[in-house]
Amino acid sequence: MAEHDEPDLEPPQPDDHDDAIHSDSTPTHETEMEASGLGTDGAGTTLEELIATVDREVSGVTLPTTEAPVTTVETTRCLLFTLGETRYAARVGEVIEVTTPPEVTPVPNVPPWIRGVSNLRGEILAVLDLRLLSGRESVTTDTGRMLVSVGGDAMAGLIVDAVNGVTDIAMSSLATATASDEALGRATIGVHEHDERLVAVIDLANLLNGPELQPFGAES
Repeated sequence: MAEHDEPDLEPPQPDDHDDAIHSDSTPTHETEMEASGLGTDGAGTTLEELIATVDREVSGVTLPTTEAPVTTVETTRCLLFTLGETRYAARVGEVIEVTTPPEVTPVPNVPPWIRGVSNLRGEILAVLDLRLLSGRESVTTDTGRMLVSVGGDAMAGLIVDAVNGVTDIAMSSLATATASDEALGRATIGVHEHDERLVAVIDLANLLNGPELQPFGAES
């Protein structure tokens, strides 16, 4: 019996056509970049250039604001002072000077709340004790001060227990004050809360031109 030759089992080698098919069917990263115009060979736009272009376009866009409009409240600078346990405030523009209580010359036949008169740099000034004027007992304290106040044609020195500083008050937001027949009560234009305390805001011009002072000529 004739012997047959063993068949050649060596696998076939891929030809050039197969290489071409494989190359065309599997795009590389570089071919995708070139197809999208993001090539790196200078013919297209690089990713960095595209980002820079977008940045330039966005930088010129103004986004609408969502912030609430700011409401401005007009305030008035006021001087704070105390009488007993009550704190008061008066417009700074109505107070010419704050000084220690001066020596006074008593004046006969006047109410007790008029301490007398004093010579303040050549001006004869009526000195009023606001504690007595408001129905309180008169006391002398180390913290006592005199407010030299002017209102209209009237000017006087007002003795208070202490001056506590200044603050800004929105006059349009004052609470209604309790009605009162005494001089400070009638001159009170409203109530303000400061440092968790109620402050009676008074109109010194109203006080100096009130019925209590008019007969005694607290005028300059």
